[in-house]
Amino acid sequence: AEMRGRIKEDEAAPPAPDGPFAYYLRHRVGGQHPIFCRKPRIGAGELVMLDADAASKGKPFFQIGGAAHSPDHARLAWSSDEAGSEYFSIRVRDLASGADLPGIVERAEGRVVWTADSSAFYYVALDDNHRPHRVLRHRVGTDQSADECVFEENDPRWFMSVERTRSRRFAVVALHDHDSAEAHLLDLADPHARPRLVRPRAPGLRYDVEHHGERLIIRTNADGAEDFKLVEAPLSAPDQWRDLAPYCAGRMIVDVAVFADRLVRLERVDALPRIVIGDLSGGEDHVIAFDEANPELERASMG
Repeated sequence: AEMRGRIKEDEAAPPAPDGPFAYYLRHRVGGQHPIFCRKPRIGAGELVMLDADAASKGKPFFQIGGAAHSPDHARLAWSSDEAGSEYFSIRVRDLASGADLPGIVERAEGRVVWTADSSAFYYVALDDNHRPHRVLRHRVGTDQSADECVFEENDPRWFMSVERTRSRRFAVVALHDHDSAEAHLLDLADPHARPRLVRPRAPGLRYDVEHHGERLIIRTNADGAEDFKLVEAPLSAPDQWRDLAPYCAGRMIVDVAVFADRLVRLERVDALPRIVIGDLSGGEDHVIAFDEANPELERASMG
């Protein structure tokens, strides 16, 4: 009761525009799970795509793993764990009827990335030790046994996830161990895409990838940049890196977001966070500084 008294129970996330709709999630007073919604960007009328409170009724355990709408706005892929096993089951919902389609993808990590034509999605499968070890492509309407493995990692020291670039051009198979990373790109416009390596793993090398036009923008600790720097590489040669925001001692680049014309960095300088908005056409950076620590900004993701 004390915890509920200190939080806003009917909290809602800011709507994220995509095509003709704005997508968001909200909570209801007394509820325990999110409600995934959308509404037209022009006009009125909310569509509840998934009410996780309703989906949890009568179940001894229920946890949402993730939800992602298809690029054509016709379907919602969503996942849940109903046994407390940390294996998530992925279902696909037809948003016109509100009904889930036949077929469930089992033993998944929970998040999905749709292909550009909305016919399939990528997901990470978990092994018997709950380790994410394979990325598979599932075509909507087919049985899970027909899913195609596009990437597999057999070294138990490495973990993986599949993410989408902000441009929506690529899915990124992101791998990491305790001090190193590796990334592979999957072209979401290619229904038969094979992963393309950005740069081979090396001890101590960490990097993550975003996309802009015909280049990649990469945050990395390469070449002794212990607090990270930004580099760019052409799509035609993703391992050929050139400094974009060179390493600066005492400045830690925490996160990066790439937009059509802007590059936004979340940095920490002298233990204080700041946001740097850069002009990708070559203009000057604009700095938004804070004169005190901001825990909410530090926890925020710009992805």
